[in-house]
Amino acid sequence: MRHIRTQRHWELAVAAMLAGFLLALAAAGTVFGRALESPVPPGEQEALAKTAAFNRRIFDMRLHYVGNVWMALSNFSQFGTADANSVALKDRTALKINYSPSFEFPAGTRNDYMFIGGFWFGGIVGNDTLVSRTVGGSSESGSDEINAFDSVTESSILTTSRYYDPVDTLAKAEQQYYCRYSDTLVGSATDQVDNRGHIPLGIEVSQTSYAWSQRLARNFVIIQLWIRNVSDHPISDFVLGIFYDADVWNDQGTTDGAADDISGFLSGAPSLFCPATRDSLNVAWVADNDGDPKGGQFPLNSTHGVIGIRFLNAPPNKGVSFNWWTFTWGPAKIGSGDPVGSPSGDRRTYYLMANQTIDYGQVYAAIDYSAEGWRRPMAAQCGNAAGADTRQMLSCGPLRAPIMPGDSVRFVFAVMAGDNFHRDPNPKEFDCKNPFEFFDKKDFRELSESAQWASWIYDTPGLDSDGDGYDGKYDLCNPETSIVVDPDSGPIIRVTYRDTIPIVGDLGPPPGPGGSFVDYGGLPDLMPPGAPPAPRPGDTLGVGALTFETRRSKIILRWDGRISETTRDGLSRRVLFEGYKLYISRVNLADRYSLLATWDKDDYRRYVWIEPDSIGEPGKWQTDGAVLTIERLREEAGNNSFDPNAWDSISCTSGGRCYVDSLIDTLGLAHERRSFFMPVGFNRGNVSIENGVEESNLIQRDSVGTWVSLAGDTLEYGFYHAELDSVNPSVGQWVAVTVFDFGNPKANRDPMESDPTKSAVFAVPIFSADVVKREGLKVAVYPNPYKIEYDAPGGYKTSYYAEGYEGDKVGGTPHSPMDRRIHFINLPDTATISIYTLDGDLVRTIEHRWPRPEGDAVAGILSTYSSKASWDLVTRNTQAAVSGIYIYRIDSKHGSQVGKFVIIK
Repeated sequence: MRHIRTQRHWELAVAAMLAGFLLALAAAGTVFGRALESPVPPGEQEALAKTAAFNRRIFDMRLHYVGNVWMALSNFSQFGTADANSVALKDRTALKINYSPSFEFPAGTRNDYMFIGGFWFGGIVGNDTLVSRTVGGSSESGSDEINAFDSVTESSILTTSRYYDPVDTLAKAEQQYYCRYSDTLVGSATDQVDNRGHIPLGIEVSQTSYAWSQRLARNFVIIQLWIRNVSDHPISDFVLGIFYDADVWNDQGTTDGAADDISGFLSGAPSLFCPATRDSLNVAWVADNDGDPKGGQFPLNSTHGVIGIRFLNAPPNKGVSFNWWTFTWGPAKIGSGDPVGSPSGDRRTYYLMANQTIDYGQVYAAIDYSAEGWRRPMAAQCGNAAGADTRQMLSCGPLRAPIMPGDSVRFVFAVMAGDNFHRDPNPKEFDCKNPFEFFDKKDFRELSESAQWASWIYDTPGLDSDGDGYDGKYDLCNPETSIVVDPDSGPIIRVTYRDTIPIVGDLGPPPGPGGSFVDYGGLPDLMPPGAPPAPRPGDTLGVGALTFETRRSKIILRWDGRISETTRDGLSRRVLFEGYKLYISRVNLADRYSLLATWDKDDYRRYVWIEPDSIGEPGKWQTDGAVLTIERLREEAGNNSFDPNAWDSISCTSGGRCYVDSLIDTLGLAHERRSFFMPVGFNRGNVSIENGVEESNLIQRDSVGTWVSLAGDTLEYGFYHAELDSVNPSVGQWVAVTVFDFGNPKANRDPMESDPTKSAVFAVPIFSADVVKREGLKVAVYPNPYKIEYDAPGGYKTSYYAEGYEGDKVGGTPHSPMDRRIHFINLPDTATISIYTLDGDLVRTIEHRWPRPEGDAVAGILSTYSSKASWDLVTRNTQAAVSGIYIYRIDSKHGSQVGKFVIIK
């Protein structure tokens, strides 16, 4: 059963049907054109041109679905589907669903937190106050004030995505959508107050939205709007409003989800990395009034979460406004002129958008705040406080400077979600005259985490992206108090801070109430935190370098861990290095690599039992995120043989054996602490115990170095090698060393691992050129004799191509005569190969140069390694070589060598 909707929802449904009818008109445009046989009067030409333009409009609704929110976005300034089955078929097919999510959270639960939303654009043009919008207003039916003529395009940073484009440097997210729309096409929309047709502002909007799957970014979508003035007049006091009608419910339920929403404004929250300080958030939020518990608990399909919207960036402006209303009422300052209920007309709507007011939360709707300048509540507000069919708007502006013709301005915001807003599935009856107890039990932690990460990902704190020397603001954290005795004044308490935690990037803080935004002119980063840097391939071993050499059936890697193991995380300012992983693949694609070995530190996280609290939070096992080495744990225990593996989660949480020690609280008092320990990573060093047997690791840490950071910290790092033995010498391999960290569960940051494709080397298990030079090896040729087809040991026919000796392709690719190869190995890095017939006729010359010269297509195909080049059995006259005996001559700076091989066809 669907929503039991009011009249305006049927109007939206009709608007959606009209949109489909307009698409049909677009397809039939040529028919109507042929019906006009007589000349068109000049006065009607403009009207016909506008009608044709409307028939060419494109309506496209795409769904972001790579994260834990599924959010629908359109190419005509609307988000949310308004119950229509309007999401693009390819997105529904990708998810194997037969419905259109609007804003579903958590993904796959059919918990929907959005009916419809849209962007409102307002400004002053001459003496006119103008607003352009698609949805919202007094009737809240769809309008034709915003139009698009292009479909949504997609790009991705994922190499496995069909939308990946290595040339497109604009891709920043795993799923990225782009579209354009404008308000310049005048349709049938009317201003209901001034009784006139719609007057456009004259803007074109470029909209890009970004979504990721990482845990710290999976609960939000970032949307960036570039708004360009395409008119010939300035637009003054521009305001951007984000209108939304949430309607929180599970769409498989039997109740109306529109009638019991609550909303408000979250100004700030404790910092994830420095709890003693608060981060400014300014999030407009909406939730169900009780989370729809079932049977005294919150099942997965109950809407016990909360969604929010936050501005991340805007031009210099006068501040942020937040307003909410029902059909008949909304908070307003006395004498403000704010509309009662939904705004109608451009002037009234603009006034609401630019009012610079932060409405008090909906649960306080029945409280009389007239002493603070608010109009008195009506008697019916007790019902609205308990939950109602409300609408909300978060707006930013007016801008401090006009948008001149041809100029563009950028607004960026995030639409986000957080779980566990409701914690008590058996709440007391709501008292609208005393809502404070009710509200104190609501939990904004997960929503605030999403809001903080959205801001940090958009503009990374501590990163000077434009190179102007400014990298953002910092909080001082982790104070230490000491007493210093001054000879004159006596004891002085001195407070020093051990850490500085970045809080905003070089773009400056996001806009907030009171016009706190300052534009520092930096660049957005749109970059989730990454793993520590992996060792970089190089020719010689040095700081942070990875080198390799090859021998027959062997690949030997060596690397220096100084950069990987001492680089600090950009946000926490801590070294998060945990270990290395070793991979191998025939092709350099991330999803084709096979893991060979891991090496990581011997360290653990402590999980402590937290007793239930007084506001309904159940008891739970919790970690503070700290990673403790085995040496640190043994020092704490005062026992050099202390084994944290003896105190594991299985025995402890099942009511058995827990580790018990004392925890000193902030008052200096000792409390008994029950805990267990979880290994971080595999805890696999140079040796490991597998099934009770000690085994040597493929990755070996050979020695340890130290490095003193700029902060004066002495950090250790290692020198490593890995030797791959018994590798097929005829087949080249991509080998990669990646770095992974231990993450930070307290800050919702999963462990990160570097991309193997960015630190891979191509190695053929033959003697590499440096070994050839050092040991004076002779050139060898294989296969010799070369046969088109031969009998395999299993009694079937095979070929060198099928066995992987020819070309550089991977099985499954159709065979081509151009893929045939005779390989010359043990070459120096520079050599000339000359091939002759027995009569002395020159058949082919191959110039081997390593590294391969850029732009040399032949060398790119035939010189495939430092000590290897191949012949494709094509003569210098581009003919196929015939059967026979051939002579080859190798010339290099180290001398010459002559040999022969046979071709049998």
